[in-house]
Amino acid sequence: MKKLRLFHFDIKTLGNYGDTLLFELTRQLFESFGDRNAFEIAGSLNLRAPMGYGTVDNINDNFDAILIGGGGLFLRDSNVNERSGWQWNCAIEHLQAFKKPVIVFAVGNNRFPGQEDFDPIFREHLNVLVRKSAFFGLRNQGSVDSIRSYIDPEFRERVVLQPCPTTIAAELCADLVPEVRSEARRFAIQSSLEPRHVAAGYDVEAIHGRIAGAIELLVKDGFTAETISHMRGDEQLPNFLKARGLTLPHHELQDRHDFYEALSMYARLPITIGMRGHAQMIPFGMGSPIISLMAHDKLRYFLEDIGHDNLGIDARDDKLTEKLVSTVQRVHRDGAAICADFALKRRAIFERTQQNLASIYHALTGEDAVGELRPLTSYERAISLRGYHAIMKKERFDRLLRESKRETVAAERARDAQSAALAEKERELRDARTQLGERERELAALTARLQRCEAEREVSSDAAGSRTKRAQGTVRSALRVAKELAQAVRRGDRP
Repeated sequence: MKKLRLFHFDIKTLGNYGDTLLFELTRQLFESFGDRNAFEIAGSLNLRAPMGYGTVDNINDNFDAILIGGGGLFLRDSNVNERSGWQWNCAIEHLQAFKKPVIVFAVGNNRFPGQEDFDPIFREHLNVLVRKSAFFGLRNQGSVDSIRSYIDPEFRERVVLQPCPTTIAAELCADLVPEVRSEARRFAIQSSLEPRHVAAGYDVEAIHGRIAGAIELLVKDGFTAETISHMRGDEQLPNFLKARGLTLPHHELQDRHDFYEALSMYARLPITIGMRGHAQMIPFGMGSPIISLMAHDKLRYFLEDIGHDNLGIDARDDKLTEKLVSTVQRVHRDGAAICADFALKRRAIFERTQQNLASIYHALTGEDAVGELRPLTSYERAISLRGYHAIMKKERFDRLLRESKRETVAAERARDAQSAALAEKERELRDARTQLGERERELAALTARLQRCEAEREVSSDAAGSRTKRAQGTVRSALRVAKELAQAVRRGDRP
């Protein structure tokens, strides 16, 4: 059986626990399939990073297929770009230049409440992507239905359901699941209200106030309460509670070196209350009962997919306090039955996922994959964890190198612009000097001409003076003769 080399467009990060885990579990899922002989993630690139024909050529020359996902990648305002209209920073001309098929795996429509629709480029890019895809699987049925509306009718049936690998985390990390489920009166809560929610009219203060009221009532009822954050922004609720006098144990899952530890924590929680998609999918995947505070359609989509709509409460509900208290009490009471049903649903997702992986392998090779899915051992996970961090360091170095190159190019362009401006000034100076030389020559010519005119005037003046003197002499002589004649007449002399 041929092992296919896949190039994975992913996001390696420690800043968002859901993204940290899902991309790693996606890699492990593919590489564990077919007795670990079907797929190899042989290269990767942050899907938000700009890519060009160099990446296209590398993939065309060295890989068998392209893997994108999972995660809520269909979102217009995270990694904003005009090349695709969603998070993958790949222009249509680059997408069309790929000669290898694409696998879209467990991606979700992550459009927030009240958020404006995708730009027209999204529809165009999406339709090219569907045509290039050997498999196009989205993580919940709500995403399947909503994304199909952007796709040309003849290709809509290509879009199928493929849940997030985090929903089968217990199948991939079975050693982290306790043998006996805890029935303690204990729960942990995660809340995330972003500026997007505020823009959609969510009253953060009021919602956190109602949550705090529910926690206070549940603590009085004998429950132990804790808080969880997947991102730094999730610490709004713990800080709000602390200001209200409720200082609770806090699990900060972001920026953890060993992100598998949190899987064990989730597996041991009797009840998890979450507002993020992965704050419900991960505990579900590890066998923990969940309650969803619905502030996004994706939470409702997931509950509908597993047949547990009654585990969701609208975060804007005026009666959030009462509903949250009664739901926690009910889930605690029915916890064993909920866990048993979750196990059945999780197994169904696991079977569907293996069927999808088999269809992907067959679509790429024309052959059937042989062998079972064989997850990593705890030792192998520890090795892969070191590899994950090594790749993160390399990506960080590559990003710094790209930024340095951009700064160098910008500096070179600025230098070239300065050189061009200096050359232009020098040309202007040469032109000015040429014009000055011409003006100096014209001035010299004018000066010479003026000097000639002055000389001519002086010569003319001298000649005129001589003539005047001669005329004056003649006049004086004539006057003298006339005077003498007059005197002679008076004497009576004959002239």
